[in-house]
Amino acid sequence: MILAGTQLEDALTYYISGRLTGMNEEEKEYFLGIGCPIGEFGRKIKLALGMEIIDRETFELLEIVRSMRNTSAHALREVTFETDVIREAVSLLVDEKHAEAIKDMDGEKIRILYFMGYKSIMYRFSKLGGPGGEGKVLALLTK
Repeated sequence: MILAGTQLEDALTYYISGRLTGMNEEEKEYFLGIGCPIGEFGRKIKLALGMEIIDRETFELLEIVRSMRNTSAHALREVTFETDVIREAVSLLVDEKHAEAIKDMDGEKIRILYFMGYKSIMYRFSKLGGPGGEGKVLALLTK
């Protein structure tokens, strides 16, 4: 969950950075780096929506992934794909047919559905193009 969320954040940062054409890399890092004004995943998601880099549906999907990543990173107890809050979050990432079935799935099947949701979001990013083409995001898709 944490790694996939971070890869989505990196891809989003790539597209935001590509739109900041009047800045050099150091200036972009001032805004987008860790601990910087727009350095948090949640802020990047909101900025990307405001800049019309992503649509509302992608915004909502990214917010789910961000929440899952934060839950797993900051929990005092072990968080797995069988944890109720994660199971419910994954059900929001998939279509209704799969969402209903998640209640009876084991953690491994839920993990696979999460990964499918992740790939779906990365595919949305790949359709954006961006500076230098689709290569960076497509490279993440094929990992």
